Amino acid sequence: PRPPRPSPPQPSPSPPRSPRPSPPQPTPPPPQQQPSPPPPRRPRRSPSPPRQPIQSPPPPQTPSQPKPEKPSKFFKHKKYNIVVSGKKYKYNEAYNFCQQYGYNMVPYSDKIAYEPTYQECYASGQGCWVWGQQGNYCAFVDPRGTGGPYARDCNEEQYVICYGQGTLLP
Repeated sequence: PRPPRPSPPQPSPSPPRSPRPSPPQPTPPPPQQQPSPPPPRRPRRSPSPPRQPIQSPPPPQTPSQPKPEKPSKFFKHKKYNIVVSGKKYKYNEAYNFCQQYGYNMVPYSDKIAYEPTYQECYASGQGCWVWGQQGNYCAFVDPRGTGGPYARDCNEEQYVICYGQGTLLP
């Protein structure tokens, strides 16, 4: 057998190096001082409102008669003054509306008042209470009908047409 081979010579370790001096580093500038913030401002006060003299409350109003509601239409037709309400009422309230002017509800059979009733209640499309009641059904000129009166529940709210004679009011 063969004898073992000698291993090749290893380089000897180099002697330790001395540390090399590093080149001079620039020195950082000293930190700059920030200017200190200004002191906080005092909040401004809003100006005071001008002083108003103290007023006593107005005296209570004396109760007076309620003014009748202004009707939407008020006109003369032949020998009658005609009033058409500007608001809807139940039948009993409609009667009172006419009475406050000293007038009555137009009777559904009145030939002279038929023309304004036809125009104001039928042709206008609004419908109106007219005089006539049987039980809880009241006479109503229905614009969906033929121009004559129809029975309606008296508790419905509808316009009313009134008539009277004498001085023409407002």
